[in-house]
Amino acid sequence: QAWNGELPGTLPYAAGTGESPCEVISYESDGLPDDYRGSLLVPTWADHRVERYIPRPQGASFAADRKPFIQGGKEFRPSGLAVAPDGSLFVTDWVSESYELHGKGAVWHIRWKDAKPAPRPTDPKKALLSPHRPTREAAARALVKEAAGRKWLREQLASGNVRARAAALTALIDGGDKELDLARFARADAEVGIREMAVRALVARGAETLAFAADKNAPSVRAEAVAGLRGEAAFSPLLELLTDSDPYLRQAAIRRLGQLPEMLRAADYKTRTEPKQRIGILLAWRSSGIKDATRVLADFLADPDPDVRLLAAKWVSDEKLTAFRPQIAEALKSPSLDPRAFVGLATTLARLDDKPVNEDALASYFLARLIDKSAANSARLMALRAIPASFKPLRTEQLTELLRHDDPAFRIEGLRALTDRGDAKAAPVIREIAGDNRQPVAVRAQALVTLAALGPADVSYLSELAASQGPLRQDALRGLNQAKLSAAERTRLEGLSKGLTDSKNLIDRVLGKPFYANRPAPTDTDAWLKRLEGPADLEAGRRIFEHPRLANCSKCHRVDGRGADVGPDLSLAGRTERRWIVESILQPAAVVAPHYQPWRIDTLDGRTRTGLLVGTYLDVSEYVDAKGDRFKVEAKDVVEATPTPGSIMPDGLVDLLTDQEVRDLVAYLMSRK
Repeated sequence: QAWNGELPGTLPYAAGTGESPCEVISYESDGLPDDYRGSLLVPTWADHRVERYIPRPQGASFAADRKPFIQGGKEFRPSGLAVAPDGSLFVTDWVSESYELHGKGAVWHIRWKDAKPAPRPTDPKKALLSPHRPTREAAARALVKEAAGRKWLREQLASGNVRARAAALTALIDGGDKELDLARFARADAEVGIREMAVRALVARGAETLAFAADKNAPSVRAEAVAGLRGEAAFSPLLELLTDSDPYLRQAAIRRLGQLPEMLRAADYKTRTEPKQRIGILLAWRSSGIKDATRVLADFLADPDPDVRLLAAKWVSDEKLTAFRPQIAEALKSPSLDPRAFVGLATTLARLDDKPVNEDALASYFLARLIDKSAANSARLMALRAIPASFKPLRTEQLTELLRHDDPAFRIEGLRALTDRGDAKAAPVIREIAGDNRQPVAVRAQALVTLAALGPADVSYLSELAASQGPLRQDALRGLNQAKLSAAERTRLEGLSKGLTDSKNLIDRVLGKPFYANRPAPTDTDAWLKRLEGPADLEAGRRIFEHPRLANCSKCHRVDGRGADVGPDLSLAGRTERRWIVESILQPAAVVAPHYQPWRIDTLDGRTRTGLLVGTYLDVSEYVDAKGDRFKVEAKDVVEATPTPGSIMPDGLVDLLTDQEVRDLVAYLMSRK
């Protein structure tokens, strides 16, 4: 599911609100103080409050900052809002957490205490300046009916009162005023909202808007102007907008291209090397309403880009285009699918076959594929990756049975699933694999990572492996990280340090000694990029990513279905630049998407915790902290919950790793393409 614009063709939110708003009001009246005007008021059932959001421009859309408005007790469950004729507010309150009709509801009246009623002038010229929107708009509609009134309204377009200007401009546009120079307002007005209104009116009148669509200084004006593009001159700008970083501009271009059949056919997606353009063309075809639009689907289903293929499969799924079932079934056999594509294609087949589609149903489908020994190994392996480790019908015994599979890839994947599951009863079998010299080194090394996730380190066992000078020495030393050592064990490791120069920094880390020197500042990305040049081990990087005593990235991030769905999925992280990956590790707070906004939660018991909101059910919110540990808070216990700057991902991650481990980790993430 895409609820914040993650899927191409969907749009992000302006702000994340609490649960169950049944009404959103843009307050444009005179019954509250001036600073509330223009705020969005939103009831939040689960948090027992009405929230206030202050919009601010962000690209072609908006973001919004949250402010408190009304906070109630645990029985206050606001659902609906309405503005009264006098500008005060009414709030409906469901009271109970039950969804059943119970007869306990309430209606609250919110007023400005001791305030006198705001004047509502009857003279249209005075009424145009009223903060009460219906009053000023009614005045503008009355004035536009007469020539003198229209002249006066045109004069008000130079007013410093932007609401009066907007009402005047709306009335003049709707009244078809012939002396109104819309192009002048579209080009030069100081208020971007007025420019948008003027461009929208120009589009409605069929005027040429190409120049406005090219104005990169005003994204929201561009978005309005795109709707008026036409003719040969519009072809290149529309294709260029399909790759714009602003999703609202991309969507405007997709919509317009879908309205121009001849231009859409001329776009020729096969010659477009930029995947975003092919995605835009696909979405334009789908929205076009062209009778034979689905004829392009076969090519899109075979596109080299996974996003294009996924959206093509979604088209087939949403419209149940059964003619494409053979191509979907064939695509599902590919050994190179990533988990998202595997789940997407399986979902498409289920919908085409009228089977239920939900997480458990799909996991059951994948489990059936996994235990079918007649299925191709690649399909069984992908099924294993797609099954959540916590899925109850998948038993720990089934996973340990996979550790005897002929294919080492199966054994490694089974170990990764057991790492995610964290079932300590599997430890004896896993330790046996780690100590089996007949196993490939990669399998034994993965077994050590899984053991680290199942309980305290077995210091004696890992010390023996470290002293053996075998291929598992470095992985054994990683498993000793953060372990409690006896004096004898410390002495033994210090002795090893003298003879194993290639592992000295790993041993020093276990002993609590400095294990790196002269590192650049986290903000010096160029210096770090240079420092991280050199050979790297991708498999070691993956184990470091998943290791609970090292980076432990999988506590919050998923790759190929493994890990937790808290932070961004990193299965395709390598499609970004190396610089971006390094910066994200060094400076996790530099860029934080709205969905990953951390919250500071102050509770009645005097505790303060910081976490990322990962789920809400009725009165209980679940968060995950910087260590990846989850905690729950009841709404009745919260004094205040406030968004905090930065990222839940901790600073100083590289301080836990050697230079080579950082190099291996970055190389692993870069390989995820």
